[in-house]
Amino acid sequence: MKRTERQEKIDYLSRAMDAHNERVSIDGYISILRDRMTGVKGISYEGADMPRSRNREMDLSDYAARIDRELRSYKKAAQQEQRARKDVKKCIQALAGQVRKEPDERTHRKIRQEQRLLELRYLDYLKWEDVAAALGYEIAQTFRIHTRALNRIMIAGKHDSE
Repeated sequence: MKRTERQEKIDYLSRAMDAHNERVSIDGYISILRDRMTGVKGISYEGADMPRSRNREMDLSDYAARIDRELRSYKKAAQQEQRARKDVKKCIQALAGQVRKEPDERTHRKIRQEQRLLELRYLDYLKWEDVAAALGYEIAQTFRIHTRALNRIMIAGKHDSE
């Protein structure tokens, strides 16, 4: 398999993880904004009829508008993550169809092992060390299984020539 084809497959499988990281990042930013807006230090009543932010550049309505924008971004990111997870899961589950085509039990075990590795890495978002521990292998063996899985997997309507 060519390096660019390999990277294309990794990028495709990583879409769910990337979308998850984006959603978590937005969630963290929303939490920070809420803390600034509603926290003890966030509101000042000094000489005003209306509560204001201690941050002179923004009043509470500015914070509310920013949170509203971020909540819309969060919803969009969550939808993208859900779609990406569905696509990646379907791609990984397609390996099960290959198990049925193989007459050899040893090959069945290898394909199921590859499928499990891909699920742990790209759907459960585990680090490589944790994937290796979950499978009971050294990290080097885990990478070899990953390479074998990438050679076998087909992405979004593409067919491997190998």
